[in-house]
Amino acid sequence: MFGRLWLRAVGHPSTLDLSKMVLGRMPAEATFESVKREFEQELRRVGLKRFQENIHAEQLILEQLLKQREEMTKKIDEKCLRPALQRSANGYDVTGLYWSRIQGDLAKIQSKKERVELDERIDWLCARRRFLKERNNLSLDKEPDHSASPAL
Repeated sequence: MFGRLWLRAVGHPSTLDLSKMVLGRMPAEATFESVKREFEQELRRVGLKRFQENIHAEQLILEQLLKQREEMTKKIDEKCLRPALQRSANGYDVTGLYWSRIQGDLAKIQSKKERVELDERIDWLCARRRFLKERNNLSLDKEPDHSASPAL
């Protein structure tokens, strides 16, 4: 059943409007239980077919966010971390004015608030994928007669 729904979603890419996707965030004070409760409520509210479409769209968004985080990390390494490590290895001090300049460069690349929000969104999407995998494993254990669904 899941395979059929997944193939339908792939067959009709126009149904996956990423601009209408609402992404949650998982701040440090949020628990996995609260995200899991929201996950279960959404599944009951929108139904299985729409939920599968949402999960597929979230997978695409997660890949984009992970790529964005990797690019930002590379930029931070090149512009801030490596020069500071080289300066330190050469015996120079990295505190004071130099450190202020490095912090300014870091803020130009991406602000701390943006980095935190990006990580919270990635955590939220990863938690939802984990819950879906747990749910699929539980349903497969309860119903051994059904064929295995594709892993998401």
